[in-house]
Amino acid sequence: MSNRIWTDEAIITLEKYYPIKTMKEMRKILPEYTPRQINRRAKYMGLRKREAVKIQSRLERSLEERDDLWTDEEKQIVIQFYETEGSKGVQKRIKEKFGKTRNIDHIIKIANRMGIKRDNVNERVWEIRSNKLYEVDGQLIFEIDLES
Repeated sequence: MSNRIWTDEAIITLEKYYPIKTMKEMRKILPEYTPRQINRRAKYMGLRKREAVKIQSRLERSLEERDDLWTDEEKQIVIQFYETEGSKGVQKRIKEKFGKTRNIDHIIKIANRMGIKRDNVNERVWEIRSNKLYEVDGQLIFEIDLES
């Protein structure tokens, strides 16, 4: 789709509707073209959106549900656990709670943006898988199975 050729019909449609329709509406009118292709062609043709349509387009864009945006709940997990559990701990908690995997680099970036630093980057968090307490020759033995 990156080098799609504009048909005469598509150009006429763009010329007619681009100034008065939002990008969401344009995508329905010209579904074979990406928003970027539509905007580039409109700019090449010297087309401009009316001011009210620009405002409506911005509003629609701001209300779109985007997977790459962090929810308040996800940010709260970063705030609560990043210092002690690091990016892997945060990633695990987000996956458990929301069922989506956040990239480790993105977790580190969002934590840095919020001013949260890791307590000790070399420190590892361990989970106890199992533990046993038993006696051998009069001595108590406490055995722990850890997982990092």
